[in-house]
Amino acid sequence: MKKTLIFFSLTLILTACALQKDVYLLEERIATLEQNNHKLQERYRRLEEQKQRVDAGLASLDKNRRKDLKILRENYARVAADLDRVEQEARLVQGRLEEVEFVLRKKLGKAETDFEARSKRLENIQIELAGLEKRVARLEQYLSIESGAVAKPAGKENATAAPATPESLYRAAKKDFDEGRLAAARKGFKDLIKTFPKSEKADNAQFWIGECYYREKWYEKAILEYQEVIDKYPKGNKVPAAMLKQALAFLKLKDKANARLVLTRLVEKFPKSNEAKIASQKLKSL
Repeated sequence: MKKTLIFFSLTLILTACALQKDVYLLEERIATLEQNNHKLQERYRRLEEQKQRVDAGLASLDKNRRKDLKILRENYARVAADLDRVEQEARLVQGRLEEVEFVLRKKLGKAETDFEARSKRLENIQIELAGLEKRVARLEQYLSIESGAVAKPAGKENATAAPATPESLYRAAKKDFDEGRLAAARKGFKDLIKTFPKSEKADNAQFWIGECYYREKWYEKAILEYQEVIDKYPKGNKVPAAMLKQALAFLKLKDKANARLVLTRLVEKFPKSNEAKIASQKLKSL
């Protein structure tokens, strides 16, 4: 019995020693695990910090990317707007160029037409002058002016032609005008002005010179001749008529602005004249 008790005691002691050793081993393993866990936690913390830094960097990059993208979009929109404006201006310039080209072509066509008309008038004048020269030559031959065949009566002076007067020159030139001999009429009126510049008929002669050009549809020249009436004979009775016909010549040239200006001045300067009444009616239609 005693041996048994001793054996049991030894067994308990040995068992206790074994358990104590296991406890030490277990505690050591636990300590090792805790140390490893601490290292893992520290490593996780560092990785988490790195992740946060990376996320912050990515966020910053994304923010910068969005900012850059916004700037790019704004620049693109600005460039697109500039391109639209440039295209619109280019279209306007093209339209103006086409308009100017059309006007130039129209004016060139009109200039060519006027040149042809003037050339034709010049040819007619030359033909008329040639006819006049032939008539003068025949008269001279008939009267033997060049050969001196007409002898002077003995003791008597040759009968001389009556001296020209402003009235006679005016009547002859006006007759040529009324009968359609415009070149001859124009020359007669110019001779009157040259010979009798102070005559009372001078302003009328100047007006009829403008009328010759107007009837020939040489409106630019007619305007200048009418202006001579206005400038040289401001107190003459033909000034209102010259202003009215000058405005009508501008209308023939499709120049409404200058026509309106002349008509307005006519009404202002000569409100009681018949020409002013006609001018007022014209102004209403412009």
